Amino acid sequence: MPLDASVVVPTFCRPPILAECLGWLSRQTFPRDRFEVLVVDDSGPENYAPNRELCEPSRWGFALRYFTTGLPVDVYGVTVARNIGMREAASPLVLYTDDDCYPHPAWVAEHVRLHGEVDRLALTGYRADDPAVLESPLPIRMTRQKCIEEWERSQRGEMGAGDFKTGNASVKKAHLLEVGGFNESMAKAGEYGYTDRELGMRLLANRMTFRFHPDAAVYVVPPDEATSRARKEGGSQERARQRFRQIEREFRRKRIFARVLEFFGWKGGKA
Repeated sequence: MPLDASVVVPTFCRPPILAECLGWLSRQTFPRDRFEVLVVDDSGPENYAPNRELCEPSRWGFALRYFTTGLPVDVYGVTVARNIGMREAASPLVLYTDDDCYPHPAWVAEHVRLHGEVDRLALTGYRADDPAVLESPLPIRMTRQKCIEEWERSQRGEMGAGDFKTGNASVKKAHLLEVGGFNESMAKAGEYGYTDRELGMRLLANRMTFRFHPDAAVYVVPPDEATSRARKEGGSQERARQRFRQIEREFRRKRIFARVLEFFGWKGGKA
């Protein structure tokens, strides 16, 4: 039977959290023979063994494949990991989450359902900060203000590139390939973040429809204090922001140039 969804889960050096994520994927209401899970390990070659052992397919009851980025442990390689998962996906629809995002039992079903209603859809869902959401019946009642605001922008048709959050998102594989997937030039040591926004910028430019839906929900495990402090004090997010701004400026410059060429080419064709 053809698959309806491929779930891509990048992971980094935290087997217990990954195991919990896979456990919630095993609780999905969507038929297990109609989706697959692709775990892509960015833990560094010296740290692969625990996750590889954890990803034995017979342990979970659904099709599971394990890949590695091959990058050093100090390189933030999530763009590479997500592209590996996208390229290897056996279904037309790619669902993205992270190892620290535990999906509600209806998560896969809701992503698949909503893509059946809207063409060229880039869908994001509720990222809850309360684990009680995992036991909540549908419809989900949101309490996190940030996501409530995203839902309101979605209702108005005003979502922007920064609203594309791959801790809980889905896009058809064909549309990801159209824009070239994630930007792997952002996989750098000492830089963290802005990879989702960069892809969101290109998806919007490619006439994708952005939507947010509360019922496609995950619970996001809070980062430990040491990780949060290291990112802030080390300036990794600021360096990533600067890199993104450079990419954004170049992207806009090329789009303006392309539009000018298109305009004069059209005029020339009419002459």
